[in-house]
Amino acid sequence: MDVVEKQAMTLIRQRARALHVTQQKVAGELKVSLPTVKRWWAGRGINVTVLNKICALLGMSLSQLFAEMEGGTSTYIYTLEQERMLVSQPTLLALFDLLVSGESVSSIRRKYSLDDGHLVAMLLKLDKVGLIELGPYNRIKLKHRGEPQWIVGGPLSTKYRRRMIESFLGEHSKSETSFFVHGYLPEDVVLLKGKIKELENLMLTCNARGSNNIDATKSYGAYIRLKEFEWDVRDVLRPEK
Repeated sequence: MDVVEKQAMTLIRQRARALHVTQQKVAGELKVSLPTVKRWWAGRGINVTVLNKICALLGMSLSQLFAEMEGGTSTYIYTLEQERMLVSQPTLLALFDLLVSGESVSSIRRKYSLDDGHLVAMLLKLDKVGLIELGPYNRIKLKHRGEPQWIVGGPLSTKYRRRMIESFLGEHSKSETSFFVHGYLPEDVVLLKGKIKELENLMLTCNARGSNNIDATKSYGAYIRLKEFEWDVRDVLRPEK
């Protein structure tokens, strides 16, 4: 097994474990034998087609897998226990989201006028469920690096995903949206990727400044993605192979 296959399967096994997707389930969903899945899990018989099928089953794209392998994206998946707690107590979801975005406990306390007792009680619950490590003087350490991902079809997704997508991507007067579909030249793709990276760095700087802004009352989101389309309406013009 080469390094790439080993890295890919390590990430896939981690994601499957977090989602409680067993090898038996993979075999049933993909209509292959259990020994075949065991070979895949060991890194044998792996190719792009197989990876794509497994990724789809685990609720991720092949491009996401490769991005994680390259270190461009760091993510982890909530456990079912964590999602159930965050759904049952939305204030904990809000607090953890602020912590993941880089806000300090002191700035959260000031910005949202939280009393110490209530805040500490919430932090203890996040610590108990394994999302943070609470230290002396309310210092916290995130237990995972990167952005948390919801379980596909899990409690958080069921309750919030449609509402968030409609709120963020829906048409409304306060949005500024640009959507381009084009056959870019390879050198322009490189240029666009560089500009997007520059913008990401600027957004991180803005996030840091905003985290310490006690008077901020509105939240904003930005979504930028450069992607090779797997389907293009213009494909209908090309002769069938």
